[in-house]
Amino acid sequence: MAGILSKRRARSDENRGEAFMKGTCKRHQLAKSDHDCSGDRTSQRILGSLVRLTCLLLLCLSPVTAEALSPISDEGTLCRGSYVFVGRVLAATTRDCRDVYKDKIEGQQIRDCSPRHTLHFKVYVVQLLSSANPSSQPGRQLHSGEVIEVLAIVGHEEDGSRRAEDVVQSSNELAARYVPKEFIFSIQMSDFELHSQAGPWVNFWPMRQEEWAVSTLQRRIEGCAPPL
Repeated sequence: MAGILSKRRARSDENRGEAFMKGTCKRHQLAKSDHDCSGDRTSQRILGSLVRLTCLLLLCLSPVTAEALSPISDEGTLCRGSYVFVGRVLAATTRDCRDVYKDKIEGQQIRDCSPRHTLHFKVYVVQLLSSANPSSQPGRQLHSGEVIEVLAIVGHEEDGSRRAEDVVQSSNELAARYVPKEFIFSIQMSDFELHSQAGPWVNFWPMRQEEWAVSTLQRRIEGCAPPL
């Protein structure tokens, strides 16, 4: 009888020991799991912080993309000039090739020639709207108060396009149309234009578009003449 009781106590102690060890192992595993989860959360927070910091650095260090304009748009045409200014037309005469060359063929105008719809302006520079445009490499400075001679396209000032009439206008008609009106001019003044036989070319717009011209310059678009 005493032997049986001794064996039962031993088995009970063994069971309690196993239970204790199992409980200890389970608690150890849970603690390890909590530690691992905590480590994962910490790693995720660190990774998130690094990603945000990297994005911030890329945003700060990346160069700002300059606004680009189509060279054939009104803004592009205005911007690529060496200077932009308000000018008063003092004289306007035709330089249309159909009129220039007609005396060489017994007074008959020729239709297939270039440049057509061209006119010659004598312009008084009333006010500069921009400083020199380094992108166009002007050959000299332009000053308010000076008188310059330029070439332009008839009809460009009406709607900003290069459409023009098929009829060759006389110098008297051109003078009545343009003299002594003021316009917004964008002039090309590189060494090539200044020393060419034709002279510098201009694009021009009516004075009602002065606010548009000034606001375009103030946008400081890449390649555009800097505003004054």
